[in-house]
Amino acid sequence: MVSILHFFFEEDNHYTSEESAKSRSSLREAFYRDLYNKEYRYRYVGSKENQKSEDFGTFSDDQADALSINPFNPKEKETKPYIPPTPVDANSASPFGGVLDGPMSK
Repeated sequence: MVSILHFFFEEDNHYTSEESAKSRSSLREAFYRDLYNKEYRYRYVGSKENQKSEDFGTFSDDQADALSINPFNPKEKETKPYIPPTPVDANSASPFGGVLDGPMSK
């Protein structure tokens, strides 16, 4: 008997899509209502996120944030000043002057 319950438990929790879950739940509700004259207490309740997306008249928080994005305008940004490269003296013990330490000796 435990294996039969396990089988039903796996079947109840295996869906290919949300539509499949809704369809199975509505079929069970009809069976319980028509055959047993009882209410099916374990009906499927869809996610609230999907219910929000069905309302096309309003925007969700993510969509409202996407509408408030300003496009990039390079003229509004401050231009960084030019920094000349560090002079290199390849024959010196410290080739980059005082900016970097010299190579480690053995």
